[in-house]
Amino acid sequence: MYYENFIAQMIPIGCSMIPFNSKKHLYPRRKMALSLNERTFRQDVLESSIPVLVDFSAPWCGLCRIIQPLLREFQADWNGQVKLVRVNADENLKLATTYRIKSLPTLLLIEQGQVIQRLDHFQGRDEVRMALKTLMVNSFPKSA
Repeated sequence: MYYENFIAQMIPIGCSMIPFNSKKHLYPRRKMALSLNERTFRQDVLESSIPVLVDFSAPWCGLCRIIQPLLREFQADWNGQVKLVRVNADENLKLATTYRIKSLPTLLLIEQGQVIQRLDHFQGRDEVRMALKTLMVNSFPKSA
């Protein structure tokens, strides 16, 4: 009986499970990244009036899931200077091929239809954090 109650209070997170208290959220609510596909990419990214950070990821990619809260945190820090979007590389092979995606996650900063910064081949969350901080300082000094 105890075991069943314990499992009922758990939620899956990646490959592990952590206790869930329904009265408190595990993470603060933040604006989610817009999910794009090949049909919406041109309008939402290439024709955007502000720079766009494109997160190429896949549902099976553990690091992609781990960095989502980190990307939302940086999106909040950018104060609307950058739009954050997500592209599922498995479902949008044409886009993944066009932008030569070799590893996941891959982050592309696109401004006026051109890739101005590419962040890829990450080994872990801390490496992603450092790359985003460097991007923020170099590309958006007012935010840093």
